[in-house]
Amino acid sequence: MQIPVQKITSRANPLVLTMASLSERKYREKHGLFLAEGIKLAKEAFLAGAPVRYVFLTESRAEEYLRFLEKEGGSTLRSGTEVFILSDGCFEKISTEKSPEGIILAIKHLDFSKKYNKIKNVAFYQEKSDSFLLLSAIRDPGNLGTILRSAGAFGISCILLSEDCADIYHPRAVRAAMGAVFRVATRRIHDPVSEVGLLRAAGRRVFAAELRPGAESLRGLHPCLHDVFIIGNEGHGIPPELSAACNASVYIPIAENAESLNAAAAAAVLLWEQSQGE
Repeated sequence: MQIPVQKITSRANPLVLTMASLSERKYREKHGLFLAEGIKLAKEAFLAGAPVRYVFLTESRAEEYLRFLEKEGGSTLRSGTEVFILSDGCFEKISTEKSPEGIILAIKHLDFSKKYNKIKNVAFYQEKSDSFLLLSAIRDPGNLGTILRSAGAFGISCILLSEDCADIYHPRAVRAAMGAVFRVATRRIHDPVSEVGLLRAAGRRVFAAELRPGAESLRGLHPCLHDVFIIGNEGHGIPPELSAACNASVYIPIAENAESLNAAAAAAVLLWEQSQGE
């Protein structure tokens, strides 16, 4: 397959400037695009059939990556994706990496989450084939991406995000998710307390992951796939009103002289334990 390519050499090119602006959330939302950088994420995007709008290749490695696109691009490149070869200076203007690999994809915001964005009643949460994780004020994009990666590894269908969580399309979140952004749905929720009420009314147990008086040890909890954990902000924890709406609080037992686990590590432990249930 002969891939049509266009070349850009000016750092002031309007498309280059637009792509460089995607490092900021307001421009990602304005243009409905986000960046996925590097060969690993490119493979994951093509494998998932992600809606790739543009592919940018650095001039110094263009021949190598054109061969990759011919092999891996498949139907994605036959459905309107434009491929550009950029001068190294132009490529560096777009890249958010310290050591760029030479390939960047600009991808349309993913629409497979639409199913979950329409949740408004208890009946939806009664579907036993779906599993959920709720995140409250996870503001670090790297942590968010790492949690997304763990959620993908342990079969979570959808992550419910409070409005003050980081953007899943932030470059650091996309990078840390290692392809899970293309597989795990996400949904922004305006009122986490009300959402917990819906989850519980649907017969799901909801547990706040926090160390507080009366919290249950994870060792004796025996969570199942239908349960939902809430992971909160590392500095401020889970809001009291959200914690009070849950069935119970749960903590992960660790060595007495050890620091607490960060949010991403705690999520991985909880989701692994949950994946062992029925």
